[in-house]
Amino acid sequence: MIELSMKLTIAVALLFSIAVAEQPVERVIRIDVPSHDAVYALARQARLSIIDAQERFITAYADDAAIARVRSLGYHVTVLVEDYQKQAAIDLVTYYTYPQVCSILNAVALAYPGITKLETLGMSAGNRPIPGIKVTQDAANEHSRPCMRLIGAHHGNEKISTEICLSFVQYLVDNYATNPQVQALVNDREFWVIPVFNPDGHVANSRYNANGIDLNRDYGYEWDAEGGSTAPLSQPETRALHAHSERHEPTLEYAYHSAASYVNYLWDNTPIDPPDSTWIVPLSQRYADSTYGSPTTRLTPINGYDWYEVHGSCQDHTFGAFGGLAWTIETQLPNTRVKIDSICIANRRAILDMSTLAGYGIQGMVYDSLTGQPLFARIDFTSPRRWNECTNLSTGDFHKMLGPATYSLRVTVNGYTPREFDDLVVTDTGVVTLDVPMSRPQNEPLNYAQRIITVRRYDYYHNLPGVGSDALGEPDGRFYTVGSGTSFIVLDVDPTQPVRNRTGNDITVAATGGYTLQASNNWQGPWQSLGAGNGTQSFDLATVGMDSARYLRIADNGSAAIDGVSYVGPPSSIVGEPDLSPLGPRLAVRPNPASSCVSITFTPVARGSRLRVIDALGRHVLTRTLGPLNNGTLCLDLHALRAGVYFCRLEGAGGSVSTKLTVQR
Repeated sequence: MIELSMKLTIAVALLFSIAVAEQPVERVIRIDVPSHDAVYALARQARLSIIDAQERFITAYADDAAIARVRSLGYHVTVLVEDYQKQAAIDLVTYYTYPQVCSILNAVALAYPGITKLETLGMSAGNRPIPGIKVTQDAANEHSRPCMRLIGAHHGNEKISTEICLSFVQYLVDNYATNPQVQALVNDREFWVIPVFNPDGHVANSRYNANGIDLNRDYGYEWDAEGGSTAPLSQPETRALHAHSERHEPTLEYAYHSAASYVNYLWDNTPIDPPDSTWIVPLSQRYADSTYGSPTTRLTPINGYDWYEVHGSCQDHTFGAFGGLAWTIETQLPNTRVKIDSICIANRRAILDMSTLAGYGIQGMVYDSLTGQPLFARIDFTSPRRWNECTNLSTGDFHKMLGPATYSLRVTVNGYTPREFDDLVVTDTGVVTLDVPMSRPQNEPLNYAQRIITVRRYDYYHNLPGVGSDALGEPDGRFYTVGSGTSFIVLDVDPTQPVRNRTGNDITVAATGGYTLQASNNWQGPWQSLGAGNGTQSFDLATVGMDSARYLRIADNGSAAIDGVSYVGPPSSIVGEPDLSPLGPRLAVRPNPASSCVSITFTPVARGSRLRVIDALGRHVLTRTLGPLNNGTLCLDLHALRAGVYFCRLEGAGGSVSTKLTVQR
C-alpha cells in the first residue's frame, strides 16, 4: 500500500488525461415489458446494463447493437437519451472531479493525522490510484474494532455516490472534537471510506472502467460473465477491494449507486434468502427510515434479485466470501448542489445510526493459549444459523452484527481443538464479547478449507441445493452443488497453513458425484490438475510435483456436491518436526505484529543453534546462527520482509519451537 501525498495528488491530476477505452455511443432506453418477470430472461438475452426495472418497463444503458438485440426479441424500445456521454457532460458538472476528491482527502489526512490514514488501495485499469481513507482513533495502528466500509463510484457516472462518501468523512473529522456521538463512533469503530472506486469511469463520466468492464459485475461470489467481465475478479479494482477485505474483514458495508431510490439488500444473484435475512430486512428498513424528508432523499427497501438479477456484485461478494453485512444504496442523481447536499445529509443520518448498531451482536478475540498470538479462525454460527465469517489475520478479532436472540457458535482454527459456545444472549442494544484461547491437541488433527474466494454456478432456475459456505469446514451433511458446464468453486484452505506434500495422499474431498480438483498457490492460477474424483476421494500433491498449495479449485464433472475439503496439517510447527526439545526451549517475539524490527527472546542455547524465519509457503527467508553470546535475546531487522505472516523457529540439538510473526507495512 502506498501512502498518498501531495506529490501523488499532483500525479493524479496528470493521469486525468488518460482515456477510458473507447466505447460505442451509449443511449438511455426504455423497454416496455408485459410484466416484471420478463426482466430476468431479457437481461441475459440482450446483455443489458439495467438502471431500473419496474413492473411494466425497464430503463437501461444500451448501444445500437444492444438495442437491435432487444428489438429482435420483440420488445418495444424508446430512446430517452440519444447520447448519454454528451448529456452527462452537462448534468454532472456540479460534482467534484477526481483530482478534487484526491486533493480533499489529502488535505483531510494532513489536518487530522491522529484519526485518519490515507492509503492507495491499488491502481485502476487506467493506472490511476484508488484512494481510501481510514478514520478511527489512533489510525496509524491496527485495532480490534468493527470495520465499517463505504464505497462510492463503482459506476463512474453515478457521482452522487462519491459526494455521499466524501461528505461523511468531512462530517466525522470536523465534529470529532465536539460531538460526543461522532467521538464515540470514531473511537470504537474503524471507518474505511473509498469515495472513487472507479477513477477511470469517474473521469470519463462512464459506468465502466478503462477496460470497458462494469466493476459491479466482476466480483467473485456467484460471478457469471456479465457487464463485459471475462473472469471473476478480473479487474485490478475488484482485486484491490478483495485484498482489502482480507486485511480488514468488513463488519458492515454500503456501496453507493444511482439513479433510483432503494436500499438494495441481499442477494442480487438468487431469490433464495440468506440465513441472516431475518436481520437484514429490518436493518434495510431502518436505513430507509433514516432518510426521511423530501422525495429527493426518501429510500425504499428492496431485495436485489426481486428488483433485477445481478451476478458478481460487490454486496454479494462481501457477504458471501467474508460474511460482512453489505448493501447497495441507490439514490437519485440531481444536478443542483442543494439536492446533492440534502441526499448527503439524509444518508449521513442513516450511516451514523447503522454504525452504532454495528457494535451490537457477538465479537471476540481468538488466540493461541500458550503464546497469545492472534489466530486466523472461522466462526460458524450454528443456532440459529447465520453466515460464517473469519477473524482478522493480524489481530485475531471478529465482529458479527446480529439481531436479538440466543446463539450458539463454533470456533475452528486449523491445527487446534475446536471450541463451542452456547446460550449467548444478544439483546437489541448489546454485545457479547468472547475470549477464545485455542489449544493444540496431542494427535495430528485434520485441517479444513476455510474460505471461499470465487464461485460460478450455472443455475438460471435457482433449483440447485446448497450455498457456497456449505463446502467449508468439517463435513456436516450440508452439500454445495457445484452446477453444470463451466461451474466451479475456488477455496482458500488457510492463509497461514497451506496444504503441504507429505507421505501419501494430502487432500480429501468429501463429495457426491463427479468433479475435478486443481491446486495452486495463487487463486488466479495457473492451476495444476490433481485428477478427477467421484464421491469422497483423496489426492496427492506429489502427482504434479507440488510442495504446497493454498488454493483448491473444484469444477463439476458430473453433478458434483461438496461437503468439505480436508488435509493433514502439522500438529504444532509448520513442517511437522517435534515442537519441544528435551531442553525445553522457549521463544517469544515482541512487538507482534511488527513493521520494522522485533526483539526475540529465547531459552539460552548451545553454540550452533539457529533461529529461522519462514514464510507461509515454508521458505526460509532469514537465518541467524545463535550461541551463548546472544544471551537469550536477538534483535531482528524486518525491512527486507514483505507484509504477511511468518513463523519464527528456534532449532536446537534436541528439537525446535515455533511461533507466528505478523509483519505489517
